[in-house]
Amino acid sequence: MNKRRLSVLASDNDVSGNLQNAALRRRSGSTAQSRHYKPLPTERLVITLLTATAMMALSISTHAAAPEIVPPAKTTPPQKPRAKTVRPAPKIEPPSMQSRWQDVQVAVGPTKLLKLSEQFERDFPFSAVDQQNQALQVCARKTLDIARTAGISSDFFDEMVGDASYKSRLKSAVRGDKEAAYQLALAYQEGTNGVTANARRAEQWLRFAADLNHARASWQIAEIYNLQGLIADAARYEKKAADLGYPVPLRLTNRGY
Repeated sequence: MNKRRLSVLASDNDVSGNLQNAALRRRSGSTAQSRHYKPLPTERLVITLLTATAMMALSISTHAAAPEIVPPAKTTPPQKPRAKTVRPAPKIEPPSMQSRWQDVQVAVGPTKLLKLSEQFERDFPFSAVDQQNQALQVCARKTLDIARTAGISSDFFDEMVGDASYKSRLKSAVRGDKEAAYQLALAYQEGTNGVTANARRAEQWLRFAADLNHARASWQIAEIYNLQGLIADAARYEKKAADLGYPVPLRLTNRGY
């Protein structure tokens, strides 16, 4: 189709060119005519029509040959999956050193006291109460050793009995207070301070106080062991009482040593 239009355009151009050449020959060949020659009306009309036809054909061929520009299709970018919102866990503030030290101080049983004291030392090394804490550990270990030697179970110190005075003495005895331990033995002998009289518990606390180097308790536990026929234990604690300054009476004939 484009080739046919171009051939028509070429033929039209040839005709227009021939007419113009003929007109020029007429002007150049005739010296009698004026230099300002004007073409005939018919010639001007033919030239105008041919020029217009050529321009139209050129315009049509240009538009037909121009490629159609197709805009690129719009592409939607892939959507990223929404990340799940993770709420942070509530922040739990660690207990302060003061509150932890308070827990150590109010502990009663030697096992619990030793555990809390060691944890405090790990979490707060070189604290202002470090020496005091070390002393508590020594007392707790000694209490456990005495209880083990005397055949006293660790829950012996966790009995929820007695009045406020009894509980205060119990706490002190676990920390190595020999007088407090002796007063607990008397409470079980006499049935005071909110506890019921118990000869077995009185003997255990006398033994505990004696092992903490209480002189009178050493003598009294020696008397109990002598009555029970435990001659070796009786002699050992009687000697201990004398070494601690207790006025041991002269050995009677009814003693087995």
